[in-house]
Amino acid sequence: MSLKMNKLVELSGVPKATILYYIKEGILPQPDKPKPNLHLYDEETLERLDFIKYLQKNFNCTINEIKTVLENQKIHNTSNYEALLDAIEIVMGNRDQTHYTKEEAARYLGMEESFLDELLDEGIVFMRDGVLSQKELEIVQIVMEYHSLNLDIELFKTYAHHARELATLEVAMSQKLLNKESKKATIKRLFDTLLILKPYIFNMTTLKEYQGASHVRDTQN
Repeated sequence: MSLKMNKLVELSGVPKATILYYIKEGILPQPDKPKPNLHLYDEETLERLDFIKYLQKNFNCTINEIKTVLENQKIHNTSNYEALLDAIEIVMGNRDQTHYTKEEAARYLGMEESFLDELLDEGIVFMRDGVLSQKELEIVQIVMEYHSLNLDIELFKTYAHHARELATLEVAMSQKLLNKESKKATIKRLFDTLLILKPYIFNMTTLKEYQGASHVRDTQN
């Protein structure tokens, strides 16, 4: 399927100027040019645009991060979403170049190292290749705010406990999906589940609970 620019814009929902910028940056392939004033784009370009939109919407990826994912795809000769799975550390909060050992993180945050050990043991935060990134420090700081108010962290331990249970179910579901569809489709469906469906259910459930509690308080006043 060969598409002219106006059709590509229509099908992708991406403005012409943005498409030309992506081509200039090398994250879209060059069009076929059968004639001097005729540029044709193939189905791969349309799929790539959809993938770029997915990365920006769900991971807030920069152009350089998108380039890294696509380079990973080229090296390993994988589909878009397989490449994303391989580069997941890059696009899920491990972007910064500042890393800390456990001891450095505890000192930087002004906390007892034993408390950081507890958070690591409980699976509330995770070491990545033996170090902690700025994302982990952000999570620890949130927990520390509760701790400073003499509130226990059972809620966060419960999050981690159920996350492990859910992860087991998610992996099992992905194996079932692989028996029914291609690996490419399974990975895309898995990302949709983790990034869209799961947060929706969790956040809406919490919102409804808060609304219910607020309604009860209002009726009691």
